[in-house]
Amino acid sequence: MTPLVQTEQKEEKKTLQKESSYQEALLFEPLTLEEAKLTTLPRANVEPLMAVTITNHALASLNKGDTLTLTDIEGYDYPLTIRSVTTYDDGTISTTGVYSDEGIDYTTTITQAKGTSYITLSTPRGIYEIETKNDVGYVYSANEIRKRLQRGRKDDTIPYQPQPHKGE
Repeated sequence: MTPLVQTEQKEEKKTLQKESSYQEALLFEPLTLEEAKLTTLPRANVEPLMAVTITNHALASLNKGDTLTLTDIEGYDYPLTIRSVTTYDDGTISTTGVYSDEGIDYTTTITQAKGTSYITLSTPRGIYEIETKNDVGYVYSANEIRKRLQRGRKDDTIPYQPQPHKGE
C-alpha cells in the first residue's frame, strides 16, 4: 500500500506544478478597445471582437508538452498544449499548440517578433486572428476578415469563361 500512497502524492505534486506553470503561461490579458486605440489602431473595415495586451514574452522558454493559455476570447479560455517551438536567427519565435475539445484537436500558431505578434487560433466556435504591435492588439473573427476581403469579388464558384475580345 505504501507505493500507492507515494504515487498519489507524486501525482498531486505534478498537478500542483502543472497548475502553477499553467498560470505563469498566460499570453495576454484583455484591454478595452479605447485603451488599445491609444497605442495602436485596429484594422480598417473589420470590427475587432476585443483588444489585448501581451503579458508574457516567454514563448522561447516553452517546451513541447507545456501549456499556454489564450484567455477570455468571447468568454472562453483556450489552454494550448505546445507541440513545437522554433526560434529563428532574427529572434522571431514560432510556436504551434493544440486545443482539444471533445476529442477534436484544433491547431494554433503563434509567431512573435520584436514588437509584434500574430496568432491564428482554431476553436470549435470558429477561427480567430490576433495581431499585436508594441504588445497591444486586437482579436478578430477570421470569417469577418474573409468577408471584408471578398467584398466586391466575383463568385469563385462560377467557372471562368473567356470573353471574346472586341473586334473578333
